[in-house]
Amino acid sequence: MEDIPIIRRFQEDPSPYFEMQNHKELRQTVYSVEAALKRMRKEKAGPRAIKDFKEDNAIALKMLGRVKAIDSTLRELNSAIKSVQASSKFNRAEKKKKLERLNGRKQELLRETQKKFVDLVNEE
Repeated sequence: MEDIPIIRRFQEDPSPYFEMQNHKELRQTVYSVEAALKRMRKEKAGPRAIKDFKEDNAIALKMLGRVKAIDSTLRELNSAIKSVQASSKFNRAEKKKKLERLNGRKQELLRETQKKFVDLVNEE
């Protein structure tokens, strides 16, 4: 199957760019819902309006904690990647191996987050 170009295209894992773009879109949605909820509370919207808003945006609110945790972990991983790239104590092969491991972890986190989001959407 890998020899058939069209099938191979659909069979391959998504690119790191695609996964990061999905995460950025999810993060934007989740943070904008959080900001809207804060604004409603600040403007003293009625309890019914806040309840309705929470019900309408339940998935985004469920994802909020996870997205914040993933963002924190991604910052740590990006910092580690920069450190490895700038380091002179590793040879080229060691750097490559460490960078592959760190980037693999990033991709794994992004996939897990997207899967959790899709699972929540499918539950509704």
